[in-house]
Amino acid sequence: MTRIAPLRAVGWPVALLFIAASAAAGQQLLTPAEQSGFTEYTSYSDMMAYLTEVQKTSPDVWMGTYGETREGRALPYLVFSRPAVTQPSEAWALGRPVIVLNANVHGGERTLRESLLVLLREMATEGTEAYDLLDDLVVVVAPQINPDGFEATARGTRGNSWGIDMNRDWVKREQPSMANYARNVADAWAPHILVDGHNGGAFPYHITYQCPSHAEPDQRLTQVCADGIFPAIDERVAAEGFKSWYYARGTETRWNGGGYDARIGRNYSGFVNTIGILFESPGWQEMATGVPSGVFAFKAVLDYARDNADYVMETVARARMETVAMGRNAEGDVVVEMEYAPQPYSVTYEIGVRDDLRGSPERAAAAASDEMRVMEVTNDSMMTLPVATKTRPRPYAYILPRDAVDAVALLRRNSIAVEELTEAVELSVEAYRIEGVSYERAYNHAAAVRLQVADETTSMTAEYPPGTYIVRTGQMRGRLVSHMLEPETNDNVIYWNTMDAWLPKGNIGSENEPAMVPITKLMTPRGLPMRIVP
Repeated sequence: MTRIAPLRAVGWPVALLFIAASAAAGQQLLTPAEQSGFTEYTSYSDMMAYLTEVQKTSPDVWMGTYGETREGRALPYLVFSRPAVTQPSEAWALGRPVIVLNANVHGGERTLRESLLVLLREMATEGTEAYDLLDDLVVVVAPQINPDGFEATARGTRGNSWGIDMNRDWVKREQPSMANYARNVADAWAPHILVDGHNGGAFPYHITYQCPSHAEPDQRLTQVCADGIFPAIDERVAAEGFKSWYYARGTETRWNGGGYDARIGRNYSGFVNTIGILFESPGWQEMATGVPSGVFAFKAVLDYARDNADYVMETVARARMETVAMGRNAEGDVVVEMEYAPQPYSVTYEIGVRDDLRGSPERAAAAASDEMRVMEVTNDSMMTLPVATKTRPRPYAYILPRDAVDAVALLRRNSIAVEELTEAVELSVEAYRIEGVSYERAYNHAAAVRLQVADETTSMTAEYPPGTYIVRTGQMRGRLVSHMLEPETNDNVIYWNTMDAWLPKGNIGSENEPAMVPITKLMTPRGLPMRIVP
């Protein structure tokens, strides 16, 4: 199998043709960026005024806010559907794909936020291509997750007003903008597909993409992208004169993808059984090409979901039901460590090459001015295949001490169901012996915890008092449960400093009194006297 990236060149003048086409379709309302000829981005205040005008256009749209930023800016979202729906239960009752689109989690990454502003106007305008999609889809749009970072400087800043990268905050959920978006939009609507818009990728592509790439989530979710959604994007954007390919960048010997941590949006989506798609609008291009190419890419996803609704919904439903069943029966293994390997097929892609500028700051300027030479590469090193390098048996439930309130709060912020014992119970469990504790800086955590544990678990019997927390893996977010409670993963509750009080200081422990991980594993399904933690 050979996968070939589209090689069609961009026509001119893209921006003028795009705006003219919108006007011809009866879309009289233009975004502030369109009004400027794609030379100025839409400010936050202008965006809010524009969204109000969009809402006036159609009875098929509802608009609300899902929270506020640290600096007090309201965070808007819009729901498009025909018939109109206002809440997730109504959307699910329609029996059609639910799609969430967002952008601008990094404040300085603005292009695809402008694409969403254009798209939501089209969805509200009768007679347009996107308007017709609303008979078959529910589309939820959160156009700007990080307005504080957007407004921080003339060019915006990657982080929020505290300088925190919120696309690494999906698990921690410490920053209000991300916590509100994740809980009130992504979790609440439980979409079949979630598309996350960024600015990145490599020349000469106008849009780049990637789906969940961790080895733990159901790999069939990523396969929907590889076999269906991504080829559909390639075809659509090529027909409009643009190029698309995988994120992130290639060399003459290999193509490298993005990171695989659960804390990243598209991977987190996979852990909760949603088809998570990263869109990156590469920084070499101007807004005049980036916005239209983004609109066509978003439309391609919506078109695919409409045309393949049963397949999309059945794939997601199967992933969710099987996740519950695996936990209920304590079946299978949990991936705790992984690495990328080459995909089992060859690929053909393009890279930008200008030998006299390689590695210099002038290279980006050369790419933007079409001075970069393009090289076509074919090889067998598409380094995006997730391969498990270490696994652990999946338990029926994890057990946490009754005073581990910070860890439980983190789990609850992730919409994970937690229970507590209502009476004392003696249980046979598996426990990890601690062999080492180290610390590393991880974003806003100065000393995130790395535990080294013994290869073999310790079988033990212990009495657990009332109030002890029980977290069953037999729930829709069960894959996330295991990832957050296995002590060797990159995003567990110990790593993010919620259980520091239980860790040994100095001497790790002796053979007679070993230091044990404060989370134990109940491997056998059984009934227990407990109630759900509200």
